[in-house]
Amino acid sequence: WPAEAGAKQAMIELVVELAAKARAERPGFILMMQNAEALLPYADLTDVIDAHNKESLLTGLPDPNSQNSPQDVEWSLSYLRRLQQLGMPTFATEYVSDQTLRLAVRRRLTQLGFVAFFATYGLDRLPGADGEAEN
Repeated sequence: WPAEAGAKQAMIELVVELAAKARAERPGFILMMQNAEALLPYADLTDVIDAHNKESLLTGLPDPNSQNSPQDVEWSLSYLRRLQQLGMPTFATEYVSDQTLRLAVRRRLTQLGFVAFFATYGLDRLPGADGEAEN
């Protein structure tokens, strides 16, 4: 789709411009990208980001507290592995309330080289703030 290609390029240009402006005002500014894996093959973009966070990599696409299909996980990983090969920090935010599943997901994310973070869908409180275990 030509419109999609134009949108990708426009987003990349926006992020590059944002990074330049932010770093001009505040040297050392860190830019962490969120999702948008389809933009990660573009060096213009990866040259200006410092880290990446992927939401719901392993769980939550079909339903809360459910595992994603191997195809969905692999699609994201096919893009995210490149960042890891570049030595870029990669984070994963999962919205898992089931403690047993949370432990399994944390182990798998660690095996895959991600820093795991568990949150509520509203991102309205820190883990453990509501008495929920932080596993």
